[in-house]
Amino acid sequence: MDRKYVPSRQFLNSLETLMWRAETDVCRFDAVLIGVLDRAPEWEHLTSFCGHLARHLPRMRQRVGAAPAAGQRPAWTPDPAFAVTRHMRRIRAPGTGGPRELLDLAGRIAQSPLDRAKPLWSLALVEGLRGGEAAVVLRIHHAVTDGMGLWWALQARLPRSREASLAPVPAASCGFATRTHAPSPRPSGVTPYLLEKPAYAATYAERLAQSLRLLVPPPASPSPLLGGRSRAGRFEAEELPMARLRAVGRALDASLGALCTAGLLGALQDYHSHFGVRVHTIPMAVPVSLRSLADRGPQNSFGAVRLPVPMSAAGMADRVRTLERLLSRRTGGATDLAVPAAAEVLCPLPGFLSARIAWPLLRSSDLHTSTVPGFSRPVYLSGARVTAMLPFGPRGGSAAMAAFMPHGDRCAVGVHLDPAAITDPDLFSRLLHQNYDSLLASADGAPRRIRKSHGRGVAEVRNQTFERDEQLRE
Repeated sequence: MDRKYVPSRQFLNSLETLMWRAETDVCRFDAVLIGVLDRAPEWEHLTSFCGHLARHLPRMRQRVGAAPAAGQRPAWTPDPAFAVTRHMRRIRAPGTGGPRELLDLAGRIAQSPLDRAKPLWSLALVEGLRGGEAAVVLRIHHAVTDGMGLWWALQARLPRSREASLAPVPAASCGFATRTHAPSPRPSGVTPYLLEKPAYAATYAERLAQSLRLLVPPPASPSPLLGGRSRAGRFEAEELPMARLRAVGRALDASLGALCTAGLLGALQDYHSHFGVRVHTIPMAVPVSLRSLADRGPQNSFGAVRLPVPMSAAGMADRVRTLERLLSRRTGGATDLAVPAAAEVLCPLPGFLSARIAWPLLRSSDLHTSTVPGFSRPVYLSGARVTAMLPFGPRGGSAAMAAFMPHGDRCAVGVHLDPAAITDPDLFSRLLHQNYDSLLASADGAPRRIRKSHGRGVAEVRNQTFERDEQLRE
């Protein structure tokens, strides 16, 4: 029996524990990545590839076990019944197999809760899309890894040619050996530590209070138009040409995150105007990665800041410059550690209590945005070229979550919105389309119409500063 891949006991960190315990029907932490393919991949090879990926990302073969004792964090434990095929399925595209049908299908997949007794991921192969295309819909719980962790895992294993993508991959067994572990001699979590060293309690309480002051109250009052929350969700996406985004970024001296967020805020402003609601600012949460470039593990490592972003602007260029000033000042302070510090003290609490405390903080942000790395060169999956990657992050209690991800010569904006907050998603989709047109035209000279529209539905976007991102992705 191959013991090389038997995982050792590993506890969830405080962020992962909080996302696991504070999850409710209305606030879930599943992320979805849609990979659009130029053809249907070889199913048996795709199954082998997922098994290979799971051998190198052990959390894909592990489930969250019970905490050893009250106040402690749970641990990742092997699933003795693990089989890759239990997490994979094949689906025929509904209707005409267009982009809107694909997004709606992925949205329905995202609404069904993951089985918390199994490893927290699933993959659906969608065949029969328009033009002979196919897609894979990867769904994974945020406790398994963050965006950077998933990107590191994929970029190291997705081949660069069609031939290489069909080469045999190391065989993955349907199950793997389990090992009995004695409980950790030191309980995990801050509460047992404070009981052991009460002298540290005052210092920690002061640090926690300082961190929470950065989170509460929100930096701006939430919009009254976006107050509804529900378990339902809808995916919207847009595709933007990277060459034109670079030109706009150079003309306005702006990062990719500022550019993509500007188009999104323009759509939200027009949406409010349509309903006669005037709002000057809304609260927006932006994650801040705490990883070094050498940190390629699956563990979640991020902080977050909340910003009061202006809704009104003289024009798209003015909006971009304002956002660039806000986003460029968002890191390097105590705000980066506010979320991890709060999670550290909340995670030992029972799930219902941590959810009750965390929910007001989570829902007080109208908008979450995140920029994740993409792929500058072509990548292939089991004989099929990946022509687009569309990211959809968990809303985490917000009205909408937007993720920006590059792929080749395009850049994807994936918006996961709550239809109880944005009650006319078709209107919002049209406004999003119009505002990204305006963004592309905001540099000197009128742009050619080179943007690909996916029926108000499919999109791509790159990363935080173009130069740094190119180095990272290469």
